[in-house]
Amino acid sequence: MSNPYKISRTSKYDAFKTIKGNRTVRPAHVKKLKLAIQSDPESIKYNPILVNEHLEVIDGQHRLEAIKQLKLDVYFVKVDGLKLDDVQILNSVSKNWQPMDYAKAFSTLGNKNYGYYLDVKQGSFSLNHDSLMRYLSLDNPITSQSFNEGKLKVDNYPRSLELLGWLFDIGQYYERYKIRSFALAFLKLATSKGYDQDRMYEQMKNHSRRFLEDYSKEQDYFIALNKIYNYHKRTQVHFGTPEYLMA
Repeated sequence: MSNPYKISRTSKYDAFKTIKGNRTVRPAHVKKLKLAIQSDPESIKYNPILVNEHLEVIDGQHRLEAIKQLKLDVYFVKVDGLKLDDVQILNSVSKNWQPMDYAKAFSTLGNKNYGYYLDVKQGSFSLNHDSLMRYLSLDNPITSQSFNEGKLKVDNYPRSLELLGWLFDIGQYYERYKIRSFALAFLKLATSKGYDQDRMYEQMKNHSRRFLEDYSKEQDYFIALNKIYNYHKRTQVHFGTPEYLMA
């Protein structure tokens, strides 16, 4: 059975458009592709650029840039109806999109939740992806897959910023405060009923070295943070469930 899609050829680079929401072109990747194409120029014929009816690039924007820089003809296949979702699917099985790629894409499309993510990730309160998702989603935590599908929901951005600020404030007394297990243990503590950030700040300042070690598990950090919070406190306040606090 013959291929219904025709491979076309052009030297008119300006005819191609970037689809709104696609990830930005990475110069380092373009450089690698240029070297690969120079070593095998025929590859651009059997690996054409994929575009939709508007000549928006669905797959191959890095290849297109490399071809332009090498001043070669562009080989492309046009398939009507393709959109941003298809870009993400195609890239997920080749050079995987990173969280920042998804965030920039959804933010460009007007999703303010991903704008919040970018503001924090590129600002003063940057954490690893999983921790940052938890601080932003709070009562509605999501998986990485849901994040990639555009389902991030930031219900209380000022509160998220406050909690991140608290983490960074006490972080000056524990250099590994950005690791996932510590950041999530602190989030659990800081969102517990009766928590006092002023007390925790002073306790970390004066007693963090007494109780904190380099743990790998969130639960161990949570237990240590409880001990720091309650050290020399007349009325003890234990956060978390008894099971969670078991050593």
